[in-house]
Amino acid sequence: MSIWIYNVASRLVPHNDVFVYSFRGLHQEKVEIFRGIHCRRISTTFDSWLAFIVYALINRIPGLEKALRKRPYFASIFYNFTSILKVAKELQTIKCDIVHIIEETEHISTIRALNPKIRIVLHMQCEHLTQLDHNMIEHRLRKADLILGCSRYITNKIRQSFPSLARNCQTLYNGVDLATYVNDPKNDQKKSELKQLLFVSRVTPEKGLHVLIEAFKEVVEKIPCVHLEIVGPVNELWTLGNAIWLSDDKKVQELASFHTKGSSNPYFDYLTQNLDSLNISNKVTFHGKIPHDQTIKLYQASDILIQPSVFHEPFGMAIIEAMACQIPVIGTKVGGIPEIIENGKTGLLIESGDVSALTKALLELLSNEDLRMKMGKIGRERAESFSWDTIVTNLLSLYKDMIERSRRQ
Repeated sequence: MSIWIYNVASRLVPHNDVFVYSFRGLHQEKVEIFRGIHCRRISTTFDSWLAFIVYALINRIPGLEKALRKRPYFASIFYNFTSILKVAKELQTIKCDIVHIIEETEHISTIRALNPKIRIVLHMQCEHLTQLDHNMIEHRLRKADLILGCSRYITNKIRQSFPSLARNCQTLYNGVDLATYVNDPKNDQKKSELKQLLFVSRVTPEKGLHVLIEAFKEVVEKIPCVHLEIVGPVNELWTLGNAIWLSDDKKVQELASFHTKGSSNPYFDYLTQNLDSLNISNKVTFHGKIPHDQTIKLYQASDILIQPSVFHEPFGMAIIEAMACQIPVIGTKVGGIPEIIENGKTGLLIESGDVSALTKALLELLSNEDLRMKMGKIGRERAESFSWDTIVTNLLSLYKDMIERSRRQ
């Protein structure tokens, strides 16, 4: 989200007054102007304590968490209510024309109540609109002027679930910085000596890293000179409550078995134990969450990027970042991934959770350097259609259409 906000806001600044509201972290200024962006950081101390108490009560009452599955506290209007109330009041003073909300539908009613004439854009980077209670969500969506999905997959699901609001639903893809994510020809010699595979995402079950590791074992047996680099945070198991518990997909629900008690990070423990049992731990490196400049270097040094998602990935930022660096990609046929990867041209698409298919795809690309280079070049051309400049141009067009449509109503 921070990547999207920064890249879009910085490109809107030359011709607009742009205010970005976020929650305040330790040692952060309340108000700051950063590269022309008016940053407002709101304290959430009271709301955080309230959330702690609420979740403690929910965990103490047997069956309550399951009963609230479609109406979880994080989607309640009371979630971060006092913080959002401050934002809504300040919007009255600033007199903004448009407020762009990312994912938090619970904030729409509060902002609309205090700003009846403001245009509200709800931007979804996940499936929550079609996973949470239908009546609750529909009530909120009727107060929004524009509903954006980060892929056609997300947008079409929203249209199908809320047909009366379909005309307000549009797709706006995520983007990539083409000047930063580029190929580095100096890595050609290294690539010829060591085949390097790359995974960039949070280390949680829905992202399918366990599938990749199983396939990687088979690859090592045939191509010993290969290494797997894993980039992404390993302590974000809170996503299980979103991606797994809310899903109606049986394949995704089965991932809940990785969430066992007795460990602070059961999935990571499972992966490392599996690597040891397969005797390939020396061929895998967990980098954790690292700065973008280091991640870019890993892209440039890699031969293949793998996105083995099991759940319906809304978009896939790592895919377009890798393609921008002229790296061929392997992804699963889920969510918005098929909208990015052109199968056989910029990479390969396989069924989710299929170890055999992933192994075959990896061996096919690793054994054919010419194919990798060809896919890399086409991938770069494909990535150029996802430039942030293009995304912002499309966003401004959507804003304009929204304003004209609301004037006609």
